[in-house]
Amino acid sequence: MKIITTVVALMFAASLGAAQDKTAPAVPAATKDLAVTTISVPTIQCNMCVKTITKALTATDGVGSAEVDLKKKTTTVTYDSTKTDLKKLEQVIAGAGYDANNTKRDMKAYEKLSPCCKMDDK
Repeated sequence: MKIITTVVALMFAASLGAAQDKTAPAVPAATKDLAVTTISVPTIQCNMCVKTITKALTATDGVGSAEVDLKKKTTTVTYDSTKTDLKKLEQVIAGAGYDANNTKRDMKAYEKLSPCCKMDDK
């Protein structure tokens, strides 16, 4: 019984110490460098386009998430502004074969896209 009492007392003391530990920051330091931007992607056609852009962006250093809206033809990207910027994100999308804001698609990449991803009027 004495062992159980000692273990319970130690657990209680440890929990009090943990509850009083205020050294952890309330918000991680990296949060202040997060940015969110919406990029126009007018040349997307289908769900394969969505997957291609999402894959290209999420493979980019500093990108936390990318959500492509096929109906609105936009991409919302959350990224670390110390590692990348809007211009780089636009270049990544263009490098995948799609227009991104005023950045025109890479035509070699565009030609490699599936037929369903290509616009009729090229």
